[in-house]
Amino acid sequence: MICTVQGRTLSVRAPRASQSFILLSLSLLTIICALSITTPVHAATEVIQVDGANSTFRLHAIDAPNSEYTQCLVRALRTTANFWVSGVVINVEAQFQQSLASGIIGTGSASTLVQLGDVWYTIASAEAIQGKELNKDTDMDIVIRFSATTTWFTAESGTISQGQYDLETVALHELQHGLYFVGNYRRVPGKEECYLDRGNIGAYDAFVALGDDTLNCAVYGLLGSDMTNDSTELYDALTSGVLKFARILSFASGFSDLYSPKNYQDLSSVYHVGSKSAGDDPLMLPIIPSGQTIRNL
Repeated sequence: MICTVQGRTLSVRAPRASQSFILLSLSLLTIICALSITTPVHAATEVIQVDGANSTFRLHAIDAPNSEYTQCLVRALRTTANFWVSGVVINVEAQFQQSLASGIIGTGSASTLVQLGDVWYTIASAEAIQGKELNKDTDMDIVIRFSATTTWFTAESGTISQGQYDLETVALHELQHGLYFVGNYRRVPGKEECYLDRGNIGAYDAFVALGDDTLNCAVYGLLGSDMTNDSTELYDALTSGVLKFARILSFASGFSDLYSPKNYQDLSSVYHVGSKSAGDDPLMLPIIPSGQTIRNL
């Protein structure tokens, strides 16, 4: 299979037959892996069970300034529980802290990952597929951090002001990273090369593709038979500005624009939507501006 990116002709191998079970899983949910994080028990933790139409989340809120903050998180979890299909309770740790990097108002990731076959999944998605607990039922499945110094808007209704950030919106955004908006594409430090962390794809990564509705190149195929390669071709593809996500089970149509800036940024590039998809999915843009609320999936 041949693709042209940034004036270069790239040879891409077709997806392997051993990957076919990903397509079956994606009919239920699209999922990927994330960084492993070990979190200690904290003295100021409030635990709240949140039930939705399709799943149950258990919130572990740490150092929330008051009950309005906690209720924002509950609303975001309930919205997600109406969407996410799982018979296993998902534990979410959400902590407000002073030490986030400058300009960062929130972060979210899976607490651990699970390999099913030769593909990596977040713990929440792997448990949804397997229909059982794969870690301890008291272990965290998603870990979210919020800046304690941000000016947050926490009201359930009313008008948000410029300079305020909607906590419910940011919580929804970070929850999606903990469930599936993250993967294994990484940049080689100091080089214009990329590789697959952990030596293989996450489920999301399998549907990252080049081009538009007429182009049918799965990006991971640029690595050939050795998925552990460092690759300049992979870097070119992931920074091409034409990166897409195949929203349906065909590379012939149903593409969504992905964030693929010229300078690859680990865990930001690829794992957010691009500006052309903003009308369909503004929640997953790389930057959520102040004065804006997005409270639906």
